[in-house]
Amino acid sequence: MVRVFFALATREWKSWAFANVVGGFLEGEVKRADGVPTLTFRHYSVDGKVLNADVFRAK
Repeated sequence: MVRVFFALATREWKSWAFANVVGGFLEGEVKRADGVPTLTFRHYSVDGKVLNADVFRAK
């Protein structure tokens, strides 16, 4: 589920994701993709399937 809101202080639209975590583990990976620093979070189930992934790229 992704929620969106307008931040009055910065006058920007913001969003955040809600994950219903029921077990498993979280992996974080930092790398450069085409020279841009990238952070990827992946939530895995207890049997190793990726349930959710979020990628953040530097601006």
